[in-house]
Amino acid sequence: MLFFFYLSLLLGSIINFDRQACAQTMISRPLPTGLLVGLAAGLPQEGLTLGLWAELIFLSRSPLGGALLPNGSLAVSSSLCSLALLNVMGFKAPPSSGDGLLVLAFAALPPLSHLAAVLDALNRGKAVKKIDRIKNSLTSGARLDLFSLNLSALPLTLLLSAAFIAISSFALALIITLVFSLLGPAVILIADRLAPLMPLCGLSFMLANLKLKELPSFSVAIMATLTLFWLKTN
Repeated sequence: MLFFFYLSLLLGSIINFDRQACAQTMISRPLPTGLLVGLAAGLPQEGLTLGLWAELIFLSRSPLGGALLPNGSLAVSSSLCSLALLNVMGFKAPPSSGDGLLVLAFAALPPLSHLAAVLDALNRGKAVKKIDRIKNSLTSGARLDLFSLNLSALPLTLLLSAAFIAISSFALALIITLVFSLLGPAVILIADRLAPLMPLCGLSFMLANLKLKELPSFSVAIMATLTLFWLKTN
């Protein structure tokens, strides 16, 4: 069990590279992140479901023009790692809880994604300083190995991403156990009843950030996501 937690933590940290000007294959989108980290955590169904719900939230948010946006990748990784950590802690949800724990993990995505954006700002600040050093070196006629300079930033990104996932997943697991101990199984059972509404919550977040003129370009992606969700639940 602990192996799955560490594996999902490491994979979630590596996937965040894709958001930091490394490869940029879109694997750091919430849906692929949820699927891959869920597989690593031994929770493939939960990972796919959470990734689908989260993709609706962040579908209309693209970092165009260098915009600093909430980090859905780290948020999804943290939420899934918290579920893996709950398994390690021996947390037992009620047998009829269904997707109750998943709904609680989904509710943590907005605040986690905004906290993770602070990490992106820190990485961007480091990148700006490095670019200034490169400019100064080129002006003075020095030869630079730009590939090595780019790679030198990856260990720090990996370390910060891993620290964020570890701390936030532990905090979220602790909050869930505390809420469960105070309110009893009813809170998870109620959350399970709310599970069918989670796609609508995601759509409401998306529409709140989507300009009217952009709506047609997202309609196909929305329908594809909802179709996948329907196929999973039927």
